[in-house]
Amino acid sequence: RAALEVYRDRPVGYVRDVLGQHTWKGSRAILRALVAHKRVHVSGCRKSTKSHPSGQAVNWFLDGGPARVIVTSATYRQASAIAPE
Repeated sequence: RAALEVYRDRPVGYVRDVLGQHTWKGSRAILRALVAHKRVHVSGCRKSTKSHPSGQAVNWFLDGGPARVIVTSATYRQASAIAPE
């Protein structure tokens, strides 16, 4: 965990360096909002790639230290795709 301390306020860097994933402009805005705001709400049309940055954010929170992440969605299938049990 100590090695991940550098990513405490850098979720985009975490996704790039630790997860090895590319982010697009919308994903980066979502991830950066998590640092800037206490609550973040992301709405959008169907299939607009909201789930992928949500999953990345769950990993970032959990790797950052003791955390509790609550994922909500319209259906269990959608929520479990982001944060499997």
